[in-house]
Amino acid sequence: MDRNSNDTISGLVSSNYLTQMQEIFDMVISIIAYIIIGMGPIGIAGNIVNLVVFLSLGFSETIHMSYVALAICDIGCILTTVWTSLTASTKVVEGILARFRVKTDFVILANFTRSWPHLALSRTTAALLTAWISFERCLCVFPPTRVKLIITPRVTKTVISVLYAIGCCPVVFAYVGFTTEMKFDPVTNVTTLLLFTNKGNQLKTLNQFAFLLYAVVYPVISWVVVAISAVFLILKLKQSARWRDANSRVIIAGSPLDRQKKRMFCKEARVIKTVVLIACTFIFCSFPISATVLMRSIAREYSLGGQYRFIIIISTGISYIFTEFNSSINIAIYTFTGTKFRSALFDLFQKRH
Repeated sequence: MDRNSNDTISGLVSSNYLTQMQEIFDMVISIIAYIIIGMGPIGIAGNIVNLVVFLSLGFSETIHMSYVALAICDIGCILTTVWTSLTASTKVVEGILARFRVKTDFVILANFTRSWPHLALSRTTAALLTAWISFERCLCVFPPTRVKLIITPRVTKTVISVLYAIGCCPVVFAYVGFTTEMKFDPVTNVTTLLLFTNKGNQLKTLNQFAFLLYAVVYPVISWVVVAISAVFLILKLKQSARWRDANSRVIIAGSPLDRQKKRMFCKEARVIKTVVLIACTFIFCSFPISATVLMRSIAREYSLGGQYRFIIIISTGISYIFTEFNSSINIAIYTFTGTKFRSALFDLFQKRH
């Protein structure tokens, strides 16, 4: 065989290999999309139930405000995740726009309608609010009288509002200078939607700054706060258990003081368990997306235009599954660890039936 024949065979093998890889890639992406879309309605319904239950319980305990804020942000995070899955295949969006005889650049459309909003909401939900809930519970293990003077409903509302602003405001940088334009072609009867930024490289620094906040600053701060808070709460819970066992001999069993101490300990233990479970779930579920972002920032080949394009897309899809799971699992945690939540939840369903 001559050299040209070898080159031809090599080219055919390479082409077949790429075709097979593309088919496997499409199949994996479809499975990931179906999982995300299937989990979406369940997560949204669960968070709506969380909102209803905590609103019915009232805000006598400030942590209920934080749980409500977390549920609202979780709903937004799930919606953007589902939209990401729906638009992962351009055929879906193309089919929708074709009904209105509109065409556009799907990559730019997806970037501005799903990527940045999802980044903002997931970082607000998974990072800042979870860190605040963990830190708030750490303060609450100190003398209650002092804590009530520090963490008032007004302070909690202010902190939550600031966290929402800090978490969502950087996404505005991506939309500064963003312009849309419609061009109608009477020959084909098709409208072209043009999406572009009219300031070019002037906005590159702002976009890089926003990405730095979402990819590095917020995750690192939240991981440190949540990890330290979780360890502190676990140690405090064990310390309280030892103290209770040591003093059980002094306090008469069955006395009013003994019953009061037991109620206080059980209540505090349940809240700590709830926060620790939320914190551990956050750390576990945020690891894939953090690892993906870290690899993208370190290795140039690990990007959409690099050698490992298929790997980055699949790993991002898997990290979205973990993010959606983190936003959907809280109702199970509240039901498992909280007697008030569980009672209110059962009462809610009994009233409906």
